[in-house]
Amino acid sequence: MLKKHLIPICLVLVIGLIKSYPAFSQQEGSNKFTLHYSPSTTIGDAKEFVDDFSFRGFGVAYEYFIKYNLSIGISSGLSTYYSSSDGPVSNIIERNNKTIVLTAKEFNYINSIPVLLTSSYYYGDSGKAKPYLSLGIGGYNVLRWKEIGLYRFEDNKFLFGIAPAVGVSVPIAYSSSLDLGIRYNQAFGEDSFSSMDFRLGFSWFY
Repeated sequence: MLKKHLIPICLVLVIGLIKSYPAFSQQEGSNKFTLHYSPSTTIGDAKEFVDDFSFRGFGVAYEYFIKYNLSIGISSGLSTYYSSSDGPVSNIIERNNKTIVLTAKEFNYINSIPVLLTSSYYYGDSGKAKPYLSLGIGGYNVLRWKEIGLYRFEDNKFLFGIAPAVGVSVPIAYSSSLDLGIRYNQAFGEDSFSSMDFRLGFSWFY
């Protein structure tokens, strides 16, 4: 009988403990660490290569507040994209001075790893939900590959890019908050890459 009610009792105690703490007030000199779950979709040229929505993505971010509403930091993560043809397709391949015609089902993949320096500006009062604008500048390691039958064709590039973002930080307990946002990724180059991330994160302040 006691075991049956133990979990609900513990949940009530945890919720009560969380609500008893005031929300953390970010201030000059404080730090913020965030883990994001980031489903994403490709855009533009990348969408022509892989057009399926991806639920396989995560991110990590660190911020240092140089003012109570302004931070600088660094972020990274990984997003993977995948799509396949509906049936066999034919591809003409030039390899070792020979022309090969391959007919098979085609599988396309993209892995994107950004490494960005960031700055974010937060609006609103401490202890409340705070909308923010953010900009990241840095590099994207973009690996694309195509699998056709037994053959694999790969292209790996490191591209300069930018990543503007908007979101909101919602306090949920002392020193922690939910981070909800959207980020646009644009990597420049001969084979450019762009995507849109839909981010759900959990943040710790210290």
